[in-house]
Amino acid sequence: IQKLLLPYQEKEQFTLHQFCSLIEQARTQLRLAASPRLIEAWKSYDAKDVGALPASRVIQFLEDLKAKQLPPLPHCPEHILEDENGPEAVGSGPVHTYQDSPSLKPDVPVEAVVKELNQDENHCIAIHEVEYAAQWVRQLYICRRRYLERLLQKRSRLPEPIFQELRPQLLALFQFFLSIADDDEDVAAVDFDTMLERLPAFGLAKPGCQQDKDVRQTLTKVRSAADDGDVRFSGFLHGIRMLRRREITESEEEIEALFTAYDSEKSGFISNRAICSILLRKGLQPKSVVEQQGIAEILEEMDADGSAAFTLTATQAVVQLVKEKFVQIHTHEQTQEAQAMGLTPKKVQEQRYVFLALDVTGDGALEMMEVERAMDLLDRR
Repeated sequence: IQKLLLPYQEKEQFTLHQFCSLIEQARTQLRLAASPRLIEAWKSYDAKDVGALPASRVIQFLEDLKAKQLPPLPHCPEHILEDENGPEAVGSGPVHTYQDSPSLKPDVPVEAVVKELNQDENHCIAIHEVEYAAQWVRQLYICRRRYLERLLQKRSRLPEPIFQELRPQLLALFQFFLSIADDDEDVAAVDFDTMLERLPAFGLAKPGCQQDKDVRQTLTKVRSAADDGDVRFSGFLHGIRMLRRREITESEEEIEALFTAYDSEKSGFISNRAICSILLRKGLQPKSVVEQQGIAEILEEMDADGSAAFTLTATQAVVQLVKEKFVQIHTHEQTQEAQAMGLTPKKVQEQRYVFLALDVTGDGALEMMEVERAMDLLDRR
């Protein structure tokens, strides 16, 4: 895409024809890049190598592809996405809420996309048609994701630099915030102490951080701004930024030394491969396909210009985000296991909180005395 734009670098304006031409060229390039993965996934559906599938199978194929490649968009009540200070605070004009806008529906309409595809005489859809459909599903998803991100920015009144900093994880942070917020409130808010209890499950603080004086001191501004001890989403994001800055500062010298070692040309940038080597040195090597995908997503999000070159600041952010991502993946896996045993989400959260509070060493294990203490605490609850 960068190469496509090179001939137009001196232009200040684009005609509609030039713009449409660029869009089509970019779509072609993106489709070619995604084609190998799509074909590999297609093989499991088209076992006889016919090169076409019935519409119902194409829908199933695209839904499966979407589930593997695109994280689900958050579901939330309509009032949650209104401005925290009321509709009149957003500005002139109507307030668009999550339910009002068709481009904010959480599910990408795969069936509607497939209906637009051409079918052969056997009422089957060829793979080249499905390639176009897969691209459209992804485009619709990204469009809706970006719309929702901007709506959250507007609602939380995030300045543009802060929004760009948090944008890659904004929806994940919002989903996490909703999971710990009080469902009974008209406006989503979370108790300050509850927020501290739950942060370790997102990888944003060490276990037992609610007793950590340094963490409490770091979040003093968040607490002082909280309304009756309740933190709104904007305050939650402010706390996240402060905690991340604190975590990055703690390992600043180590990451800078590794960055300097891999920046052999002293250009101020390192490659994707060097980033992966740093992650390896930090003990953050992926041990599953899910973790591999998590790292790939973070690198893609942080490489906004597609240059595959990372500054020291970007490298520090990648290391921090990968640490968080691994914790989130493990938390999700543990939650699924616990729910398979019949535990409710609320009970899982309670037991995780007690476990993390007693796991003072942070090694993911409790000694017998700590287990007895946990049983006592859970019994009291």
